[in-house]
Amino acid sequence: METTKMPTSREIYVEADGKRLAAVQQYRVRGSRTAKSVDAIGSNTAIALVTGKTSYELELKKVMLSREYDPVDVYELSNFVVMIVKPDRRIVYSGCEWKEIEETLELGEPCFERMVLSASKRMVLEAQA
Repeated sequence: METTKMPTSREIYVEADGKRLAAVQQYRVRGSRTAKSVDAIGSNTAIALVTGKTSYELELKKVMLSREYDPVDVYELSNFVVMIVKPDRRIVYSGCEWKEIEETLELGEPCFERMVLSASKRMVLEAQA
């Protein structure tokens, strides 16, 4: 019996202006889309569904800022990218804006506990051979 191996994340990071700003330990994505039913006169059931806008909400946990670049004020971040790298593909969430930031820092630990973001676009890029 052949088993299927699930591709897991190898790397999760936040990027702005082509620079990696932070590494992320864990993420969760909630996608939602509106749908409206199309009704026919005299029918008790919908004859079709018309889909609308799709939106993405990302929850990032343990966001570790990079020391490679100048210090970044995460509260000033706007229109940035979150990249999830898997062995077989990259998932890119672009047009990101933060909604919530939970900052519980400890001495010697420069990371943010939790960030909630909205993304305007999701794109899947196949891995390069």
